Amino acid sequence: MTANLSSMAGTTLTLLADPAGPVHEQVAAEALGHGRFRLLASPGLVLGVAAGDIVAIRDDGSPELVEASGNIAVQVFADDDTCDAVSLLLRPLGGWLDGRIPDTMSVFTLPPGVDLDRLEDVLWAVVGRHPEVEWLYGNLFEDSGS
Repeated sequence: MTANLSSMAGTTLTLLADPAGPVHEQVAAEALGHGRFRLLASPGLVLGVAAGDIVAIRDDGSPELVEASGNIAVQVFADDDTCDAVSLLLRPLGGWLDGRIPDTMSVFTLPPGVDLDRLEDVLWAVVGRHPEVEWLYGNLFEDSGS
């Protein structure tokens, strides 16, 4: 069974989410020494990292991925009731809720090796019932081919 890293004690990092903003986000982390931190929760605004990842902090405050945990961050943009339903649907896949902006978005983490087709089937089924819902991966990106 995958441990919910956000339940561990730690420190809070303020990470740069959008250099054009700038927008910052506070993320629970465990200090590992030598300027490295293990994220205890998947961020909601900072892209490219997930709970369990080890990061260093660049001079501008953005995270530099040192070692990927293999966890997958998913951001769901929906009201709280819908996100509560998503949370229940993701539990059988090993997923857990890491954080929420009330009635705006929730951030979930799924363990390494989760069946992405099954995960996407669950998320697209939610969108099918609630067309206003949007979701995205926080740390998985398709190669643009360029």
